[in-house]
Amino acid sequence: MLGTWGSNYGGVNAAIQNPTLIANSRLYADVNLVGATFGYYHNDSYIENPVSYAYDYLHQQSIGFPPQAAKTNYYNNHRPDIINGFISARELGPAFMLNNGMNAYAFSYSIREAFSATKIPDVVGQITEQGFADPSVIAHGTYDISSPMRLAGLAWGEAAFTYARVLKSYTRDVMTLGITLKYLTGFGGGFIYSNNDAFAMTDRNQITINKSTVKAGLSIPFRYDDPKQQVSYDPNYSWGTGFGTDLGFSIQHNLELHYNTKRFSRLCEQEFEPYDYRFSVAIVDLGYIRFKDNAISGTLSNSKPISYDFRNFVYTNTNNAIDTLNTLYNPKDSSIVKKKFSIVTPTALTFQYDKRITPNIYITTAAVIGIPISKNAVQRPSQFAVIPRYESDIFEVSLPVSLYEFTKPRVGLSGRIFFLTLGTDRLLSLSGVHDYYGYDFYASIRLNFMKIFRMNYIKGQCRESLTHPCF
Repeated sequence: MLGTWGSNYGGVNAAIQNPTLIANSRLYADVNLVGATFGYYHNDSYIENPVSYAYDYLHQQSIGFPPQAAKTNYYNNHRPDIINGFISARELGPAFMLNNGMNAYAFSYSIREAFSATKIPDVVGQITEQGFADPSVIAHGTYDISSPMRLAGLAWGEAAFTYARVLKSYTRDVMTLGITLKYLTGFGGGFIYSNNDAFAMTDRNQITINKSTVKAGLSIPFRYDDPKQQVSYDPNYSWGTGFGTDLGFSIQHNLELHYNTKRFSRLCEQEFEPYDYRFSVAIVDLGYIRFKDNAISGTLSNSKPISYDFRNFVYTNTNNAIDTLNTLYNPKDSSIVKKKFSIVTPTALTFQYDKRITPNIYITTAAVIGIPISKNAVQRPSQFAVIPRYESDIFEVSLPVSLYEFTKPRVGLSGRIFFLTLGTDRLLSLSGVHDYYGYDFYASIRLNFMKIFRMNYIKGQCRESLTHPCF
């Protein structure tokens, strides 16, 4: 949600970027009702621009795919050496933030989904997608793959508590520390990590695996003995559990001296401290979820060649497929068995530098660096962005210009009017300006700036009443 980064009206949702950002918010309270963000990116398949218009979906028109000639031209001229793909989604539930002097607190609940596939050689992607090898793969001979291939996916619930504290200062430079503690509930997940592999295709269906080391784990709430044409929920499935944290630090250079002892009798009397610039850094989504129920995991490895014909891989259910893999490898050396395992959440290191141009115009420079801290981790894509924005009590708009994975340029647009925020980081893809490799969008509804419901939570805007001292 790059279009919301740096916003002083970000409220409780700003804790997603950095837990310190709720401390010097323009809001002394914030209530999030509902929100959602979804995005995906890939560099593998091709869809040309005439069928990528977003309004085609809205009007339920038939969506065609490019003719074979266009796809062949793409495969011949634009196929990547390494395939990467990312999917992320977050459904924002009830959340609340309170700013009380030097302390700020926030509670939130959200449901999240994430998937990553990184450093998959194109030849592996083609064989997986097609189910057989083309003549160029057969003619190539042996493929040696030294870099690790990663696939991981996770769906989980996240109950979070955030605390931020403004440290004492008698100058214009003010430091803030923040932490978010999370209790995680895993609805299902899995991972595959493979490295030091070598294989060759002797014909379109016959593969010879000279060496490999594959670590894998799977736990999903479905019956593994169901026929492959049927999928049913397992009522005895127990969710995985885990913990996570976000740690943040920020320093801002105020336009005036910071007063630690400034007193107020009502929360609405608090004042927002305007700043010249603010720098913040955080490590986010540092955590894990352990799966014990319906869990299978293990290692498949070989140092002697294994030959296999894809046409023989006929299975009746998930258990049968696992048995086939265990038989293919030597069970004495390695196997996938019923065993608990953990998946690490998509950890990242984030940086923000927010510069004030005028009282309403700011420019944020931000970076997100994905850190896969273990072999069984979901990886977050890295980004660099420059985000100019105009913000006021009623209206806010920003234009994030970013480099996805530090290489793919994107232009986005985000807007807020009163309590409603809408945005995308891929404006040109949504509008169908060019061929696309993904979509994303985000939205949220919050109960601030709503004077009709007496919920104007902006600092310094107390409203007197004969029946109540402050709204």
